[in-house]
Amino acid sequence: MHLRASQINGCSAYVNAGAMSAAKAGVSPEKLLTLADRPGAVTDEIWAEAARHYSERQLEALVVIVAMTNFFNRINTTLRVPAGTQRD
Repeated sequence: MHLRASQINGCSAYVNAGAMSAAKAGVSPEKLLTLADRPGAVTDEIWAEAARHYSERQLEALVVIVAMTNFFNRINTTLRVPAGTQRD
């Protein structure tokens, strides 16, 4: 989720960090390469599909995580934080 939200927001710093984290967690390069933009808001169909896999509480948590990722993406893109930047 973190990687995908960052990709949509155009935040290269978090796309890089998310891809590295996903790879470290065992996500295959093939799966990472299948990420693509999807225009528009979350449709009822997308929400219904997510609800098949997550409880209402988990969906609420996902919405909060997406919002926090958006927040930090906006900070990184405004400050032009380059991909691969490490914070101590």
